[in-house]
Amino acid sequence: MMRGVMIRVLPVVFIALVLIWLVSPPVRLPARFNPADCRKVALIDPETGDPIIGPEDIALVPNSGRLIISAHDRLASDDVDGGLYSATVFDLQARGSFKPKRLTGLKEKWTPFRPHGIAVSDDGRIAVINRAGAGTATIDIARLDGNRLQRLTRFEGPQLCRANDLIFAGGAGGPDTLVATIDRGSCGFSVRDLIPFAGGTGSVIELTPGRYPRVLMTGLSFANGLLEIDGELVISETRADRLYRLSGPISLPGGPDNLSLAQGRKIIAAVHPVLYQLALYRYGGASRAPSRILAIDADRPGQPAEVLFDDPAGKIYSGATSAVLSDGVLVAGSVRESALLVCAKRTG
Repeated sequence: MMRGVMIRVLPVVFIALVLIWLVSPPVRLPARFNPADCRKVALIDPETGDPIIGPEDIALVPNSGRLIISAHDRLASDDVDGGLYSATVFDLQARGSFKPKRLTGLKEKWTPFRPHGIAVSDDGRIAVINRAGAGTATIDIARLDGNRLQRLTRFEGPQLCRANDLIFAGGAGGPDTLVATIDRGSCGFSVRDLIPFAGGTGSVIELTPGRYPRVLMTGLSFANGLLEIDGELVISETRADRLYRLSGPISLPGGPDNLSLAQGRKIIAAVHPVLYQLALYRYGGASRAPSRILAIDADRPGQPAEVLFDDPAGKIYSGATSAVLSDGVLVAGSVRESALLVCAKRTG
């Protein structure tokens, strides 16, 4: 009888232990910004008055303090539009909520419009990935005129279905040449990418108008955020907990997502300490997920990363996917929050 009870109880205990492991927060790391330095600034759509959900990528316009924000609700149906918005770092300080300016001009050309990764060039052009539905994506380059985007170039094709992030490459390819990460090889569900040590299927490609995409790298473990420093690509390998560079990888305490570059050649990376918890949050199975934001010295990659913000339980801000650091102010976005995180050291 006892044996029968044990046979019935052990699976329940095992499942309970797995669930505890999945939801237990990671250890909090000492950080530059403490909870008292940070707050959430709710984002409100200026046209509809609705919350802006999922401001997951942020790009800083060079030498301006202006932010371009890419947002869409991952839990909404595929025919629900997201949007591109504009704000300044100054706008977001000392506020509890804010109505950013909505950028127009591209939504009318895309149905639906669900912006993903974004990039801003030195001369003010914007590149944006539209993942309009499962297994489809297109990329547009547009010029920003006030709050209106005028499309210049479009890239499309099945090879872009898992396009994640991008940068302007320029150089010999011309001003509209882009480099983009393809997070995994399959447009649909991929078992291989979920199995540890099975090898990644992510890649990096170069896109030039009028030419077929050129593959630059393969075999990456979920290729995500992307930067170029001194001609060298720096790529987030989310499932390998590292930044990939040809000169040598940089291991991190979590899976890196989007990247940005701050003054002093600091790589700012939003990382996910526990990917399972992020997945539960992203798909609506949990109300919170850890957030961690790091600064990595590009000139001293062997030094430990500085932790800028750490919220293991997601109580202050959940599921941070991108961050920028401008004049000592940290601004972060999330896959599902309806707000930005704003952190600044208090003076006086």
